[in-house]
Amino acid sequence: MNSSDAIETPATPVSDDINAKVRDLDELILLLRKSVPAGKTWGRQMQSQLKEADRCVEVLRLTLLLAREPAEVAAASAEVRDIIVAMDVSAAGGRADVTTRSALVLIRRLAETVAKHFQPPPSGG
Repeated sequence: MNSSDAIETPATPVSDDINAKVRDLDELILLLRKSVPAGKTWGRQMQSQLKEADRCVEVLRLTLLLAREPAEVAAASAEVRDIIVAMDVSAAGGRADVTTRSALVLIRRLAETVAKHFQPPPSGG
């Protein structure tokens, strides 16, 4: 099964917009993994971080597919966001090229949007 197909028909109701964002996030991470040079120190570090981000997106896809509890989906989406934010901060202070940094900004925005969607509303009281 292709990882892009993991949420084609999710068991948990998810809007088409969020479905598309999760798919885009997955695809962009895979494309960035292919383009980051593994021959450079910053590239090897980013490759490792991208591999972890890819794993986290897969966990998010599975939590959606298996209709896990909302808290579990929220935690999975927050984990995706956190690893990508850390990667973006690391790249901004490192030697990553402009194209890689721009891709990370887009990936970060997608991850933040997805995570925000799954976070529970603040309890008023």
